[in-house]
Amino acid sequence: MKILLINPNRYQSPPVPPIGLEYIAASLEEKGHHAKILDLCFSDNILGEMDEAVTSFRPDIAGLTVRNVDSALFHTNEFFLDDIRDIVSHIRAACGLKTIIGGAGVVADPERILSYLGADYAVAGPGEDAIHEILDSLAGPDTKKIYYGR
Repeated sequence: MKILLINPNRYQSPPVPPIGLEYIAASLEEKGHHAKILDLCFSDNILGEMDEAVTSFRPDIAGLTVRNVDSALFHTNEFFLDDIRDIVSHIRAACGLKTIIGGAGVVADPERILSYLGADYAVAGPGEDAIHEILDSLAGPDTKKIYYGR
């Protein structure tokens, strides 16, 4: 299976590499899947880069990391979930892909963040094993939406 892993974090003070996605990609590759990481941190054309990645890689599903829900700065707080929701919506509608969200921001309140972002699945906690549970469940009835990493 091909999985497109997306870092939608555009906050650059400081820029943070998507290390969690690197762990997920390694876990996927170990089990015979193909993973591609799309880091949008410095992108000037988010939707264009996503469309290009989907066209060239042709993934079966997309995963997004939610590092933080906001910048946590008193004077200049920035809320990140609206931008991530737009990305999830585009991936689902324009690209026709199911979406998985995970990351430290999801752990805070998995049910509400899953609902707010409109993704298909959420991983709360480490995702190296949970991602495989989700992929294995795709062939069966789609009932479980939140997976807890161990």
